[in-house]
Amino acid sequence: MKNSISIFSSLLLLTFFFQGYGQIDESYKGSCYKIKFIKKGIDVPDSLILPVYQKHGFEIVENAVYDLIVDGKKKFQSLIFNIDSNIISISQNWYFIDGESMIPDTTLIHKDQKLKIRLLWIDQGVGGIPSKVGSKDYNINYVKDNKYCKMEYAKVDDSDLPNAFYYFTGYPLKKIVMKNGKPFFVDKTTYMKVRRK
Repeated sequence: MKNSISIFSSLLLLTFFFQGYGQIDESYKGSCYKIKFIKKGIDVPDSLILPVYQKHGFEIVENAVYDLIVDGKKKFQSLIFNIDSNIISISQNWYFIDGESMIPDTTLIHKDQKLKIRLLWIDQGVGGIPSKVGSKDYNINYVKDNKYCKMEYAKVDDSDLPNAFYYFTGYPLKKIVMKNGKPFFVDKTTYMKVRRK
């Protein structure tokens, strides 16, 4: 019964996800990689592993922002802009000019480095205690695919900053922008500063 409820919840989330909140860039063609986190001891169909946090598993895709911890070092609000078979390319100083993303720095994370994801629990301006997920509880695999590896830009109702990235949190994806080198959640035209450390 518990399993049926979990699968039903995941199917609802899948429907919600593809109806417009956190869109996958379907125009992206060619082979690509994503990183799957699957809870140890659980057999989950691939169709239920999505680029949003779910306890049973989730996937990391390109063109989205994550709070990473690599070999114990914090790399919060990092844009993942490329994933290949054994390397993740990130930028911590990304920003937008005229709706186009700018990547002034690149850090490479190798597959054999210890990777954790920090999850912020913020919904409607109310936050909880952040948590972390990693290889202790999840099997982490780099998986080749030919679609669904990259997020679209998030749209913002602000003529100065029309685009944002989606930010991976414990609750549904948030929209995030950089203003003067500082990260902000954005909801329509309301901005909420996010701590970097």
